[in-house]
Amino acid sequence: MLILTALFVCKTEVIMKIKKQTLIQFIAYGVLFIAVVITGTFLERYTSDKIQVETIAVDDTENDPLYSEKSSAEEVIDDKININTASADLLDTLDGIGKATAQKIIDYREKNGPFASTEAIMDVSGIGVKKYDTIKDKICVQ
Repeated sequence: MLILTALFVCKTEVIMKIKKQTLIQFIAYGVLFIAVVITGTFLERYTSDKIQVETIAVDDTENDPLYSEKSSAEEVIDDKININTASADLLDTLDGIGKATAQKIIDYREKNGPFASTEAIMDVSGIGVKKYDTIKDKICVQ
């Protein structure tokens, strides 16, 4: 602001000789300059530490077996996988359960019938207490 004031004082003689329209434009540019300086100072002072980052959620449910059309209502209940009806692809989404173990679960239930409880999944070869503890909150029987 001091720069602008000094500019006006030093150039008074020149400004008096400039046409009226040019003087109005000069003042308008001066006001614009002051507005830009004030805005820049405000932004620098009050927003540099207050920048917010927004995240954008991407809907990828079409590629998620838990939500795909392949998953019938019987396979997923309250966001838990029903081990008595789930497909191999859906079982494969569980932590520690690969394609081979998923197929073992299906083979086991086809041979022995539906699981009576979630703990009964430990009767499947390759699923022990440790693996069961990892998946027990993500599975159900019905």
